[in-house]
Amino acid sequence: MNLNEIFGKGKKPQEVINLLKKKSVSVPEWEKLRRSYEPNRHKIVRDYRGRPNVTYSDGTIQKATRYRFGLEKLLVSRMTGFMFAIPVKRVYQQPEGMTEEQKEMFKQITKSIEKVYKLAYIDSENRDRGRQYFASCEIFTLWYTTNSPHQMYGFPSQYKFKCKTYSPMDGNTKLYPLFDGDDLIAMSIAYSRTEDNQTVSYFETYTKDKHYKWHTEAKGWVEDKPEDITLFGKIPGIYMYRPEPIYGEDLDYIRENIEYKMSENSDTISDNASPLLASVGEITGLEKRSDSKRSVKLSNGGDLKYVTWDQGIDAMKFHTETMMDTYFMLAQLPNISASKMMQLSNVSYESRQMLFADAHMKVGDEAGSWQKAFAREFNLVKRFVGMANEQWREMLETIECDHVITPFIQEDKKSKVGMLMDANGGKAVMSQKTSIQYLDMVDDVEAEIKQIEEEEAASPKQTGFESMFTSKVE
Repeated sequence: MNLNEIFGKGKKPQEVINLLKKKSVSVPEWEKLRRSYEPNRHKIVRDYRGRPNVTYSDGTIQKATRYRFGLEKLLVSRMTGFMFAIPVKRVYQQPEGMTEEQKEMFKQITKSIEKVYKLAYIDSENRDRGRQYFASCEIFTLWYTTNSPHQMYGFPSQYKFKCKTYSPMDGNTKLYPLFDGDDLIAMSIAYSRTEDNQTVSYFETYTKDKHYKWHTEAKGWVEDKPEDITLFGKIPGIYMYRPEPIYGEDLDYIRENIEYKMSENSDTISDNASPLLASVGEITGLEKRSDSKRSVKLSNGGDLKYVTWDQGIDAMKFHTETMMDTYFMLAQLPNISASKMMQLSNVSYESRQMLFADAHMKVGDEAGSWQKAFAREFNLVKRFVGMANEQWREMLETIECDHVITPFIQEDKKSKVGMLMDANGGKAVMSQKTSIQYLDMVDDVEAEIKQIEEEEAASPKQTGFESMFTSKVE
């Protein structure tokens, strides 16, 4: 189906919207995914047949324990952290055969592009949309301009370039992409909001040259005046989807098993924690001697003692830890909880790299989809910069950029410096000025270097004769 068929003359708004809602990709519904993602929606919360409350003869009710483990949320957070805790780095490809003037322009352009990304808070946006993508399976990041004169991009501009990500996770948004083969030809967003104590539904559609918008009134859907999209020549955003979340149905069973076993064990401990008083023979009397001392009379051969429960917790602990380790193993992510990390003690940088090898391979599997999206997004940013500064348009068309996603690992800078010095034959890899800047413990680096030089100049230098008495005796 093409756009001419959808927006044909004589079609009512409801007919057009129904056609745009025919989703051309298969994505799980968020309401179904929430049953796993939200701990309060887990099966154990409302399973009164498998985990019934106990009513005693006196009418008291003992509620069954219902532990909920938000492993799905944890998994999404961990995956997002491994992908974007280290910000995505953009490496620009400089065209060959450039003059010095062109090289200077290239430097200014790339610097301005970085400011566009920075002022759009792209690092924070990547973490937010990473969480939404891995949890709800689809996102749409819309880029738009606002009329606000400024010079923060390195040149006078009448507009600011911003972005906003939509996903079904807020419970109020639905996305409807329309593809023609591999090309996204229309992107629709459905949402609602409260206005004057009434809920108004909206439906917006973006194509390469138009922005359509409808809203509901008492008589039904009403179309607003379409807006032209002249800036980009393409849909001003990126859409990403996946067939299943980062947590899958296979992992649901393991998490559910942990919840039920832990809850059952909790009830068992509650029932048997208090000791029982067991008697052998007949109790013939009870004499109270004082507030704190009592005596019990038993028949011949009688005995009285407390019986405590010898709980076997090792099997339960082994089962739970095995299930938890299996969960993260199948998710292809390490369990980096504080308790697990404390068990590692002081391991080397190379050992940590091996520990996170599985997670880094997982990031490699996911990185391809993101890099494609980042490339499309980069083209949008280039077109905006070209519109804001027409002198750069020709060169902007020749600039390419690689987006480098670096999997997270806790760095050992000492080991890294040692490795680099071994590679270059023991030579320095950083100047004194750079090292002071990197340390980030002084406000004025230049003043600090001057102070160091003055102190070195003021300190007495040893002569050859004096060094004989201060040198180390072999």
